[in-house]
Amino acid sequence: MQSNSTSIFSGNRGRPVPFFWTNNERVWTLTPPGNFECHKIPKNVKGRNNLPQYNTSIISHPSLGTVISGGSGIDTIVHSMDGKNFSSLGRMPSQRYAHCMCAIDGGKKLLITGGAPETNTWLYDTNRKTVVSDLPELMPNRWWSACGMAKRSDGSEEVVVVGGMDERYKNDVDIFNVDSRTRRKGTVC
Repeated sequence: MQSNSTSIFSGNRGRPVPFFWTNNERVWTLTPPGNFECHKIPKNVKGRNNLPQYNTSIISHPSLGTVISGGSGIDTIVHSMDGKNFSSLGRMPSQRYAHCMCAIDGGKKLLITGGAPETNTWLYDTNRKTVVSDLPELMPNRWWSACGMAKRSDGSEEVVVVGGMDERYKNDVDIFNVDSRTRRKGTVC
């Protein structure tokens, strides 16, 4: 178990990994060497109308820590480097839940796509705290997709969006090249 715990933390530079945000306003944090801690989320990082965030998209990135966006009736983006202290990264143009998000450009930008009630794709600048571009829709009308960034051998970044559902579960793959702003279909294994 110790070796598994070490591998979990190596990508996060040995920092605690906040990994679960519940609808009772608490975050569970996994800390080296594998202990669990529970922390109350401060009221100032909740969404509009002081609602807790759930049905969110959550990622971990070395330069941003844990980033939590959206949720049912929520348009906020927050982050924490330690799982205890959360601060705002701003607001999305509208409320979004059941979406996917990934960090690109070294964490300077977030790509947010899919979900409900809208399924359009945004490129969000984490420094300017605003959407800098509307992008081509990836996997239209999809909720609960998974996505992540992959670097190609030429150094360009691509976002891979996999699965999700509309009226039924999907096994489609969409690939979006960040530099050329082009989209293509991937193959399913």
